[in-house]
Amino acid sequence: MTRTRRIYYQTQETVTTHKKGWVELEIDFVQVFHKALTTMLKVQYLNSIKLMFFLLKKYPDDGLFEFNETLIEEFNQTLHQSGNQPIKRTQVEKYMTELTSLRLLIRVKRGSYHINPHAFWADALEERIELLKLIKATGKDGKYQVEEIDISIQKSTTSDIVDYLSKLPAKSSTQN
Repeated sequence: MTRTRRIYYQTQETVTTHKKGWVELEIDFVQVFHKALTTMLKVQYLNSIKLMFFLLKKYPDDGLFEFNETLIEEFNQTLHQSGNQPIKRTQVEKYMTELTSLRLLIRVKRGSYHINPHAFWADALEERIELLKLIKATGKDGKYQVEEIDISIQKSTTSDIVDYLSKLPAKSSTQN
């Protein structure tokens, strides 16, 4: 008789499957920050919100624009295409005033505005931080004053961003 010994074993098989393909992503976007959402709830006129979204779509790259007849015509064409009635210049001016008073828009000079980067942004974080450095809040009423806007903002390095963020005041736990 032959002696046998039972040896137990377990095998495991791993199969790796490689697949190649592509996914189509929309690269056009606008970041809307919580501050803007809260502020937009205070808007009195629905058309002010329509105007804001029109401006965000039309000027996503730098946010700087001139308020003129051409802009009003383009806004009215957009409204018409979506089944809405055109709006008179005086009404559009009222909506611009409302958006500016809520600080969703910044008045740079007469007829020139900038979409507030504290509320909306549509580009790289580094460029937003650089633009925020150029805009400071002044006065007791908290209105924004643009010291300088250079649309050809140079990209910052990661260390520049870290340095900038480290200089910001710490957020208190009692703040909203």
